[in-house]
Amino acid sequence: MSIAFLSTRGKLTMVVAGYLLIRLEPTIRDLQKSINLLSLIIAKQSNIDINEVSDLIK
Repeated sequence: MSIAFLSTRGKLTMVVAGYLLIRLEPTIRDLQKSINLLSLIIAKQSNIDINEVSDLIK
């Protein structure tokens, strides 16, 4: 394999990774919000102080 081939392939890999990150970022943020909300719900059901859990989430 030549260095030019590896250079071109490396750039394509970085472009694809960047594209996927941009496309998946909103989904990841939505999942984080859901996890935080579920953590608060479980804390409330378990009689745990919600303020303590909120501090852990932040």
